[in-house]
Amino acid sequence: MVKIKWIKKGYWLGWVLLSACSLHPYKLDIQQGTAIDTEMVDRIKPGMTRSQVSLILGTPLLADPFHANQWDYVFYTRDKGVLSTTHRLTVYFVKDHVDHFTNDYPPVKAAEYQDAESIK
Repeated sequence: MVKIKWIKKGYWLGWVLLSACSLHPYKLDIQQGTAIDTEMVDRIKPGMTRSQVSLILGTPLLADPFHANQWDYVFYTRDKGVLSTTHRLTVYFVKDHVDHFTNDYPPVKAAEYQDAESIK
């Protein structure tokens, strides 16, 4: 009878300790997409081919088959699980050459991205 009492107490103590761990789980700050800096955007010129754009910016995150003449580069961050900022660069092609592009990325230099990565 005494052993059962200690087993029950041990069970409840273990349950309480383990449940305390799940009260505030750690959430990572996540950056996803293509980090694009001002220098990369400045290198894009009308008339460039798809392969030239791909060399500068990398593979697009979204290459929609229904909009084959545009590439979308999306970059967003999550701080503690909450979506904080979303940025998008869209490159439009006519006959496989850059016609124009739209950009809402903040003007940031590559060194600032590297500094932000080293802090985390």
